[in-house]
Amino acid sequence: VKQSNSRTFCIQGAVRRPGIFQIEGRPSLLKLITIAGGLADNYGSTAYIMREKKQSNDLVNTAETLAPIVPEDSDSTQTTKENSVEYELIKANINNLLRGNLEQNIIIASGDIVHIPQADIFFVAGEVKSPGSFQLREGTTLRQAIALAQGTNFEGNLDQSVIFREDALTGKREEIKINVGAVMTGKTEDVPIMANDIIIVPNSKKKTIAKSLLKNIVGGLPRLLLGF
Repeated sequence: VKQSNSRTFCIQGAVRRPGIFQIEGRPSLLKLITIAGGLADNYGSTAYIMREKKQSNDLVNTAETLAPIVPEDSDSTQTTKENSVEYELIKANINNLLRGNLEQNIIIASGDIVHIPQADIFFVAGEVKSPGSFQLREGTTLRQAIALAQGTNFEGNLDQSVIFREDALTGKREEIKINVGAVMTGKTEDVPIMANDIIIVPNSKKKTIAKSLLKNIVGGLPRLLLGF
């Protein structure tokens, strides 16, 4: 073999077969994802492409001229060369790409590192029919989150619900009071959900007592009707 036109491409993260692939030419993002077996079920909405910046010859010559003279076998020479490598970060919206927006179908260059992180999650707890953790998709709102949890229970204190949200900068968890009932009925504007949000619908003691009394009344109807 005198010549090979294949190039190396790396894709990692939420794809079915992450790894390094030898491909001829320059594939698009969608083609590289397909070669890697497609997206995993828990893929995030953004693909990150890390690309090494190419320095012009003038910059390289200038850097060599201004560089200090050191012995060739010195470790500092290797360190200087390694530190001079710079990367640029390119983002592509996978959801828009899958909807047919080909502007997001970026051409991948040889040596690029494509990373598709796993989807973020949020949590719904308390008086909902199916509490648990759920994948956060782009544009997820409180109304959709409650729907994913299959709605609220009768005992839920909807107007005293809370969203616990962590501040990415300080790490402190903020408490946001929310009226789930008003949001679900459209009386209040819907609330966007963020990564790692914890939505809690507390229990209403009054509703719990009322439900217990209702059960007792309904359970006693046969006795009243039949006289025993």
